Amino acid sequence: MSYPDYPKNRLIVNGVDLTLKYGMILVDGYKLDPPEAKTYKVDIPGGDGVIDLTDSLLGDTAYKNREGEFEFYVMELVDSEEYEALKTKINRFLHGKAYDFQVTMDPQYTYHGRFSVSDTKHSMYANGIAGYFKITVDAEPFKYLAESVYRINAVGGKTVYFESGRKRVRPVIETDGFLKVIFNNKLYTLPQGTWTINDIIFKEGLNEIYFCSYDIKNLTWGEIKSLGITWGEFKKKKLHEWYKTNGDGNQLIKTWEQLSSLTWADLSDKTWADLTYMAEVTENIEDVYVKYKVGDL
Repeated sequence: MSYPDYPKNRLIVNGVDLTLKYGMILVDGYKLDPPEAKTYKVDIPGGDGVIDLTDSLLGDTAYKNREGEFEFYVMELVDSEEYEALKTKINRFLHGKAYDFQVTMDPQYTYHGRFSVSDTKHSMYANGIAGYFKITVDAEPFKYLAESVYRINAVGGKTVYFESGRKRVRPVIETDGFLKVIFNNKLYTLPQGTWTINDIIFKEGLNEIYFCSYDIKNLTWGEIKSLGITWGEFKKKKLHEWYKTNGDGNQLIKTWEQLSSLTWADLSDKTWADLTYMAEVTENIEDVYVKYKVGDL
């Protein structure tokens, strides 16, 4: 199916491209300005200025809805009857309804708002009728990227950095079993399930969070000593990173039952450290999933 040479600037509402569906040509100069901040100020009787409590009360700036205005022309209408039929279709689809929408000039982000057909008219020209539509939208303040889902192998512990936008967001954490989570130096222990934690809030920029689905302690102090590691070198890694230096298994001591067939002579040249072995007990531990949406202005 081929389309006329439509402009690249288009409005897509609830997955419907208004240009391709209805032939509506978006006029340059549409309005979709950043939202106005909600401010809370206290006047100082007899003093200069005001006290701005905006961030103190909310912990962050809150915003009003943003207003959008889009003007369209529809050309090559045969007569007034065709124009009225098109107006009915557009009113039926848009007027008073709330939808997700995108503008092709900002393709990565999705907005949400309630639409109104605020003005319509038509005029005659040499070869037919031109229809005019003004669409307004009362939109939520933030626009969103598609929800991101991250898969994390947390065996032995892993620190992950998540980038977030201007809107604060609580990530959803899914685990199939016991999980340690450290955020802002506070430890949370989660059983199997899907969780959002009130105090785990991603702010603008990079957010550090530590996950551990199984403690790995494969490295002994004696082994570190034998490697000649200095304290200066030791502090370059976190403790959980040193612990799993020998791999993602679990270091265990052999039991007396496992040694019952051996004699003292068989073990005479062994140290206690030699009687440790790697047990692959982590292979059935599922990965952790983290998902959230980035909201921006």
